[in-house]
Amino acid sequence: MLDYLLHILLYLYVFLLPFLPLTLGGLTLPVSGDIMLAAIFGVYSLNLLVPAARRRLVTAFRLARPGMLEFFLILMSVIMLGSIAYALEKKLALSESLRFLSYVLLFLIIKYSYNSFSFLKKLLHSYLLSAAMLSVLGAYQYFFKPDYVQKWVTAGGNVVRVPATLGNPNSFGAYLVLVLFPVLMLAFTQRRHLSGLIYGCLSLLLILNIIFTGSRNALLGLILGCLMLVVIYNWRVIMAFILLAPIALFLPQVSTRLHDIGNVSQNMSRIRLWQTALKMIKDHPLLGVGNGNFVSYYDQYIAKYPELAWEDWKRYPVHNSYLKVQSELGLAGSISLAGILISAWLTVRKAAKHVSDPFVKSFCIGFLASIPAFYFMNFSDNLLFVPKVTAYFWLMLAVAASAQVQTTNELV
Repeated sequence: MLDYLLHILLYLYVFLLPFLPLTLGGLTLPVSGDIMLAAIFGVYSLNLLVPAARRRLVTAFRLARPGMLEFFLILMSVIMLGSIAYALEKKLALSESLRFLSYVLLFLIIKYSYNSFSFLKKLLHSYLLSAAMLSVLGAYQYFFKPDYVQKWVTAGGNVVRVPATLGNPNSFGAYLVLVLFPVLMLAFTQRRHLSGLIYGCLSLLLILNIIFTGSRNALLGLILGCLMLVVIYNWRVIMAFILLAPIALFLPQVSTRLHDIGNVSQNMSRIRLWQTALKMIKDHPLLGVGNGNFVSYYDQYIAKYPELAWEDWKRYPVHNSYLKVQSELGLAGSISLAGILISAWLTVRKAAKHVSDPFVKSFCIGFLASIPAFYFMNFSDNLLFVPKVTAYFWLMLAVAASAQVQTTNELV
């Protein structure tokens, strides 16, 4: 009973997260991603009171002992929690630390407790259905331009940037880049079946939505992910991209935004944010200013270095995950983050090589191409700390790790 309830909560969390909080007929329901996570952790804790669940957990730990990824995840959690002691805004530091810790716990729950392929495939299908619905919503926003999208219409209405439900086109673009390459791999590996056609259509819809976001970062992530997929999967795939690239360049949404990559005036806001972060890092190289507290010190540094100010921005984030971690958690935080990112890629690569289930294996191969693109995109945005984006990075990583446990179990 508790197993079943926990599975349902996980499926709902994966499916509903981009749409939370829920709003029906103008009424906002008291449901959020954090509340659903609390429910998942509560049910899991109750489940551990059952002897059979504890035996499964012990078996999972025996088959797949915690490795470097778990070590660095726990180390990062400790560093974040420790930074609360010297943070200017302790409540903010606590909030961001608990959020990261919730992803660590979710990763551990999925990897070590509920690792049947049936469960993992249902979890992935929940993710794909959610991505499909978001893409349909993005297309609707692009063509019909509802009022809440108007603020993202730029260049005299020539470029419409769709945010879907993620609040920002750049966040939506990152979400799409993460899910696109697993879907592409499913389309390639199941092309002789009806499901292959469905995944092919979804791939096209996801690519169109990346274009509709007008996110330069997402377009670069798309290009890098495509190159990675060619290297990882099959060099012949590059022919499809070569044929599609000239067509895409004729679209103003693509050509205009790619041209803007070299536009100094458009990049200056981020450059000044990064310069502010470097000043902060110089002053606090070892410990940083406390988790989440870059925004707490931003106004002070702008007052101290007025040449770094941009318009009337206040309490603005750094728009670079790596500078954020170094400025807030110091050298130990950066080392831990590097360990996490390297271990994560190695974990997915191992799953892509050895997982026995064809569906999950294809998903892992595609995710292996998404990861470098996602890492690259974090140089221009704090995507590792955007809940509705980074949650899916941790979820897919947990699926890959759990699939490896299940494959090991089959061999035993």
